[in-house]
Amino acid sequence: MATLIVTFTAAFGNVAAGQAGNIAGGSGARSETITLPDTTNLSAASGDAAVELLASADCWVAIGVDPDPAAASDGTRHAHYVKANLPYQYRTAIGEFVAAEED
Repeated sequence: MATLIVTFTAAFGNVAAGQAGNIAGGSGARSETITLPDTTNLSAASGDAAVELLASADCWVAIGVDPDPAAASDGTRHAHYVKANLPYQYRTAIGEFVAAEED
């Protein structure tokens, strides 16, 4: 049973400005673990500028207001490929959710 840990948090450094840089989770970090495939119950709130993902298995992850990581009939996806056991950080906006499915 593959899982994805999703942590919404504030961002510091250049990330808040849309450039690569340092991300730091402060005391306001909020986390949820989902079993794949699923969509988070948590969404990015005011003050959240980043989301950190840690998957237990390789998976496809979509981030957005109505995220869908599934492949279209032509094989394309609106998703990121996330390797297991490596933390990934992405910018996020208020109201965005995370959805994932195992590869």
